[in-house]
Order: sequence, then C-alpha cells, then structure tokens
Amino acid sequence: MERECTFTLALKVYQSFGVISPTVRATRALDAKSTGVKRVTCYADVVEYDDSAPFDFSVQYIMTEPD
Repeated sequence: MERECTFTLALKVYQSFGVISPTVRATRALDAKSTGVKRVTCYADVVEYDDSAPFDFSVQYIMTEPD
C-alpha cells in the first residue's frame, strides 16, 4: 500500500490489595507512525476512559494526507 499507518496501543494494569478492597489502575500509551511508501499524518488518542474500569476506554485513530 502506498499510504499506511501503524498504530500501537499499550495497556498496563496494576492491582494493589487494599484493606477493604483491591485497587486497580491503568496506564495507556499510544503510538502512530506513517509506514507506507507515501507519507501520511497518523494520530492516535485515548478519547474516553474511566479509571474505575481500566479496560473500558475508547481510542480515536486518524489518518490524513499531509498538506
């Protein structure tokens, strides 16, 4: 393909054991790279998440032609 993006998502979830109940927290890392023959602008962002439910999140991926 001439224009192509590679999107990478990393989700790390940490659990700690509290006195009353366990605590879960997450970190999310995104990367977007142009990997095709012709350059494009690649963008990735976490647009919605809930820290109380670390696996519940939405990611927006955008690929546009450069100006």
